[in-house]
Amino acid sequence: MKSLPLRVLTPAAVALLALGACGTPKPGPAAPGRDAPEQTASNSFEIKDDVSVVEVDSEGGGITIKAGGGATIKVTETLRYKSQKPDRKQSLDGGELILGSGGCPGNDCSISYEIEMPSTLSVRLDSSGGRVSLSGLTGLIDVQSDGGSLAGESLAPPELNARTGGGPIDLKITQAPNRIDIDSEGGNVNLRLTSDGYALEADLGGGKQSGSVKNDKSSVHKLHVDTGGGNLSFV
Repeated sequence: MKSLPLRVLTPAAVALLALGACGTPKPGPAAPGRDAPEQTASNSFEIKDDVSVVEVDSEGGGITIKAGGGATIKVTETLRYKSQKPDRKQSLDGGELILGSGGCPGNDCSISYEIEMPSTLSVRLDSSGGRVSLSGLTGLIDVQSDGGSLAGESLAPPELNARTGGGPIDLKITQAPNRIDIDSEGGNVNLRLTSDGYALEADLGGGKQSGSVKNDKSSVHKLHVDTGGGNLSFV
């Protein structure tokens, strides 16, 4: 590498540099981070392999799943981020499809999912605060939302487990499950159930109950609701 010649500064030049150092420096470009504008990107794909369970971990993004008419699983991902796009996780092993966000260094990103799939598939969902919406599913349902709301309609699962960490729950059941287990940790719970008898165990922690369900302690349909202070409504 060729060396640059050494430059000797005169006293006048030194004075000018010192004067410039006392001035207000021009701000450089802001580093990307939490103050940067939110950006979005989307990605859509189909899965035609044999799948029995769909697992989604969205790291704060919403999860919307509805029953489709065919055997193909259709997925649309919407990435939201500021400093860096979230890493995408996708794997298929032993009939389990796993989708998720790998996060990002600034923790300012998420992936929202819209999924259309056969109604009979089971789901395991963790939204970390994002809203979860389900429609027309008949497989096993397990949801954890950590504060995000859970809404479901036309559901007929053999078993449903929901833990929302304070998020409200609104479910419409069209066929009595063997077991429903709900823990809303303060969120209100609205249930529209079938006319079957249910073995109901409710712990409202000071919350109020409105409406009723046919209570049969010997029923094969077990219903456990813990609202942690939230209200329970049968509609």
